[in-house]
Amino acid sequence: MMHYKRPLFYFIALLLPILILGLAELGLRATGYGNSYPLFIPSQHSSGYIEPNQQLIQRYFAPGKAPKLSMDTQLVLATKPADSFRIVVQGGSTAAGFPYGRWGSLQALLQQRFKRSYPEKNIEVINTAMAAINSYSLLDFQAEIVALQPDLVLVYTGHNEFLGLLGAGSALSVASSRGGTLLYLKLRNLRLFQLMQSLLQTFSPTATADTDQRSLMAKIAQGADIASESPLYQETLKQFQQNLALLLQGYQQAQIPVMLSTLVSNERDLVPFSAIGITDWQALTQQLSTSATLPSAVLQHKAAYAFVQGLQALQQDDAVAALAWLKQARDDDSLRFRAPSAFNSIIRSAAHTYHATLVDTEQLFRQHSTNGIVGNSLLLEHVHPTAQGYSLLAEAFYQAIRQSNMLGGAISANHAAIPEVDIPLTELDQRYAALKITNLMRQYPFRQPDLPPVPFEARDALDKLVQQRLAGVDWLSTQQALIEHYLRQQDIVNASKAMAMLADALPFDALLWRDTGMYYMQLQQLQLANYYLHHALQLAPGNVRFLLPLAQLYFMQQRLDDSLLLLQQAKKLAPTDPRIQRFTDKVTQAKVATLSTHKK
Repeated sequence: MMHYKRPLFYFIALLLPILILGLAELGLRATGYGNSYPLFIPSQHSSGYIEPNQQLIQRYFAPGKAPKLSMDTQLVLATKPADSFRIVVQGGSTAAGFPYGRWGSLQALLQQRFKRSYPEKNIEVINTAMAAINSYSLLDFQAEIVALQPDLVLVYTGHNEFLGLLGAGSALSVASSRGGTLLYLKLRNLRLFQLMQSLLQTFSPTATADTDQRSLMAKIAQGADIASESPLYQETLKQFQQNLALLLQGYQQAQIPVMLSTLVSNERDLVPFSAIGITDWQALTQQLSTSATLPSAVLQHKAAYAFVQGLQALQQDDAVAALAWLKQARDDDSLRFRAPSAFNSIIRSAAHTYHATLVDTEQLFRQHSTNGIVGNSLLLEHVHPTAQGYSLLAEAFYQAIRQSNMLGGAISANHAAIPEVDIPLTELDQRYAALKITNLMRQYPFRQPDLPPVPFEARDALDKLVQQRLAGVDWLSTQQALIEHYLRQQDIVNASKAMAMLADALPFDALLWRDTGMYYMQLQQLQLANYYLHHALQLAPGNVRFLLPLAQLYFMQQRLDDSLLLLQQAKKLAPTDPRIQRFTDKVTQAKVATLSTHKK
């Protein structure tokens, strides 16, 4: 009998603490202690919609320790429509659209292509990208993204792997190993874990709120110097490879296709960050040109040495050597805010191994750069594209999607890249972004010591709106003021663009969508008019005020049968409205004339 009691005793002894911890966890949850910080929360703008949680970053930090980071607001239907093709974007600040925000992002520019190419398809592009995050956060978001039921996931990630949130070399890391970080991500939702965090924070002698005014780049790179030969460098390469494999395996198991992009960074026009402390470049260049062997002083600045050699090769019109040296300078830059070449090799291998579609953004950028060396013509600083560069990033993914034939059906627009005028960025967005970049590059790691922010003085009405944004006025208010400004100036082109951005931000406002479509119709931008008027009618079906503008558009596009069909619906709703009969007669006459022409 004792033989059976002993194992039972051990079993109970093991089970008891688990039971106690489980009851404690349930008790904390019952009392409302702690938070979950989900990726999406119900929208406060309209019922039936969800939006990114602006407190999401809190899930990774003890109270008072989180940096000021959040995703751009975007309203998404909580229940995926039956006719929707839903795309989700994952990545860091480049995928998020820094410094332009949502309207210069991969999401917005890709959506702009779809507006012209597939104006009557319901294609949703949802952005879950955020500054400073890396493959750990992408993994952490995966289950919640799968719950959105995407038909396709787009991934652009890698630049934040060393020094981003949870990165191995970052001051914002939470564990000393990959296993520890993954365990932290599993435990952080437990209320007991949050209670322990809070207690440690309370009794820690350094438990103070984050009042550091330095840039985020300065905060996360405290003492970071990661040489190519270091164990930390190799560990981070392995971390990226394994996290990417887990990410792709997860989507593969959920039967969700993935498109994975290579990375782009500034090679031609960015001094390696680890070389910023060099004060006498002329002396260094002279030393390099007169030394038969590599000086010991230069061995400490391998990135600087390679960068100088690359510039000299450019001066000698040796583009092949210049590219090789400048890539080496990027790869040897020990202050790692740019992903080294090895990351693109990992990305290519992962895409092949896990049957993801490889999107070769790096190659497309090289094709649009002088001598194939990427520089300031397409990038604002180290990794963030210009407006034209973001258009190219979207183009790379757009062509991959088009070639996959996932969307099917005929394409309404030609395949040429969208013109700059069509990029959904207003002059206000451009000015605000330029100011952000100017001030960013006056700080570490772009220069030492930091310079104070540039004083901003309003010169005109648009600058006053920039001031409002700087003062924290919400985007919706400044956008409405911007539209009013353009309308006063009778600038219908820019007013239409600003209205379209507002409509995209408020996908439930049928009247705004209709008015945007009518402005585009006035400008003869018929594909964009089609997109907004078609979706406005979907929001308000069976409404004459929405049927007639779309009928008029179809008439202008020579889609006479479609126009007549809408007019018949309008006549049933308003049989005594003389406008409908006059318009019907006009379309009927045009159809008769067209048939007569074909008979001849």
